[in-house]
Amino acid sequence: MTDQSQTERRPTRQRAAIAQALTGSAEFRSAQEIHAALAGSGTRVGLATVYRNLQAMAADAEADVIRTPEGAGSTARARPTTTTTSCAAPAASRWR
Repeated sequence: MTDQSQTERRPTRQRAAIAQALTGSAEFRSAQEIHAALAGSGTRVGLATVYRNLQAMAADAEADVIRTPEGAGSTARARPTTTTTSCAAPAASRWR
């Protein structure tokens, strides 16, 4: 398995849905909460897919991820930016 950088990540329907769910709230939310919100809106995304995408988005500086005080899990929120970026066009956010 190769290490994918931000420029190599393929934009997917699931990643776009997760990014949209994150931008809909300024609060930190758990992967389970994001998964439940997506399911509640009729968007089918597996919980493991949510976890993987949150991890990738944190690595790409698209989301902030923290561990809970209990260490049981992580929570995420969209990283505040001054520019508009899109999951479908990750190369547009590289020029900072």
